[in-house]
Parts: sequence; C-alpha cells; structure tokens
Amino acid sequence: MRFTTYERIEAARLIVVKRDGGRQEFDRDKLASGLRKSLTRRPVPELAAEQAADSIEVELRSAGVTEVPSQRIGTLAMERLRGLDQIAYIRFASVYQSFEDLADLKREVDSLYATRDDSSLPR
Repeated sequence: MRFTTYERIEAARLIVVKRDGGRQEFDRDKLASGLRKSLTRRPVPELAAEQAADSIEVELRSAGVTEVPSQRIGTLAMERLRGLDQIAYIRFASVYQSFEDLADLKREVDSLYATRDDSSLPR
C-alpha cells in the first residue's frame, strides 16, 4: 500500500470590518455571488464574476493586512464591474450605495458618461 499526502498553504484569515463595527471572516463566495447577480443577463464571459472576485481577494491579501473595511471591498467590486459592464456597475452601485432617489442614480450615470471612452460611442 502507498500513502500520499498533499499539503496546502492555508491563507491568513482576512477579517471584514462592517459599517456597524461588526467583524466577520472574508467570504470570497459571498463576493462572487453579489458580482454574479449584478452581471445577470449581461454580455460578459461566464466566469467574469469569479475572476473579479479572485482579483479582489488577491489585492486584499497582497496588502498584508488582517482586517479590511467592507467599504474597501465594495469599492474594489465597483471598480471591477465598471470595467466589465456599465449596467452591472449601476446595478451594484444602486444597492451598495443605497441610492435615495432618481437624482442619485442620474448623478452616477452622468459620471459614467463623463468618463466613458470615446471609442465606445456610436458613430
């Protein structure tokens, strides 16, 4: 008989500090799920949410800190979504930033228009 073991590096725990001061362990699957919901029925690759969640986790862990504010994770998620799909970005932002009314939504859409690449404009 032969016995083989595989070792796996266990990443340091990353704690998310919520707005109310509560703390919980970082959950990559929860982040990926939120990104997936925003990207539902959008013309992006199927694994886009997974890749975005992976890149956010890598960035957070490479910072070398053990605690990260939830706002930082939300900001990183919005940055990734903004680069992937503007509609998904607005969906996520409307929930994450808790838009109070249409004026808040319009302000965010106007900021997208202002920073939009001219090459994506119809000719």
